[in-house]
Amino acid sequence: MFEERLRSVLTPALQLAVSHPFDEGDLPVDTLPDWFVAAARGDSAPVPDFVTRGTERYAATLGRRPWDLQEWLYQFDPESEFRGWAWWDLTQSGSDTARVWVDTWGESFFACDELRWAAYASGADEVTGPILLRAADWVSALPDRQTGS
Repeated sequence: MFEERLRSVLTPALQLAVSHPFDEGDLPVDTLPDWFVAAARGDSAPVPDFVTRGTERYAATLGRRPWDLQEWLYQFDPESEFRGWAWWDLTQSGSDTARVWVDTWGESFFACDELRWAAYASGADEVTGPILLRAADWVSALPDRQTGS
């Protein structure tokens, strides 16, 4: 379930990056899940429990308020130099652990709070890392159905 929720947030944001001009106007939010829009806008509208817990964990762990929705979306501007990662994959590594894989272009330190926010808002109990690994580690984490084994 977490995997589906995180993908449902990142997929539209990444699609905006390749299909919509980032011209300092408001970006469309109609392809994002309603629960994510409500969480990022701080709406008083009811949200699922996983969102409430996730935003509380984000605040407790990082000492920050939830991201403003438009500010979060603007992190995906392809011309911006603020986002230091590119989406790669998400794999399960145990019954209650997921690994989010991103390309950092070899950088050992990179900005990724927008990714942490998306993970927590999608229901993550804990977000650790980033931890640098090689592509071979990702391949070994893939389920047999994905590697053809």
